Amino acid sequence: YKDSEFLSIDLCAHVYERTRPGQVRGVPRGVAAMTRIRTLDDYQDARLEAAKAAACLVGAVVDIDGSAIGDAGEPDILPEKLEPGMFPRLAAGEDIRFNTPPSVSGHAAYVTVEQQSISIAYGVPYELLTNNMAEANYSSARISQQEFSRNLETTRKTMIEPLLNERIG
Repeated sequence: YKDSEFLSIDLCAHVYERTRPGQVRGVPRGVAAMTRIRTLDDYQDARLEAAKAAACLVGAVVDIDGSAIGDAGEPDILPEKLEPGMFPRLAAGEDIRFNTPPSVSGHAAYVTVEQQSISIAYGVPYELLTNNMAEANYSSARISQQEFSRNLETTRKTMIEPLLNERIG
């Protein structure tokens, strides 16, 4: 690990796609997907936490007539700490109610659509970005890979090499 240090701008090469003559600055490829990437990550984290919490609380023992009261004068809602396979006693009584965990339907479809949007913004085929070949056959994967290779070659020749060579020269 090395501490960061200040570098002068004349030591940097700003590589960007030139979309008009005389352009001196550019927008990074994939900038349209940056918010989507963060949102997808937050969504995945939230789904994981919801699944963990649902796995902890199996059910509860509740008072049938609702007459049992906790220490603060109100019915106990949840214990202080959730643990896997828990069966807390919310109030004195004999009735047992089981927890219904949240549904996970639609999760895969949502993630796939978001990943496809991200791949479009970066100009990378979905199958190459995610390594998910479930919906691709050999021909479609091959065509997609060849097109991507041609696009990379064009990007290298029209953007990377000229800007780096201009800076180095």
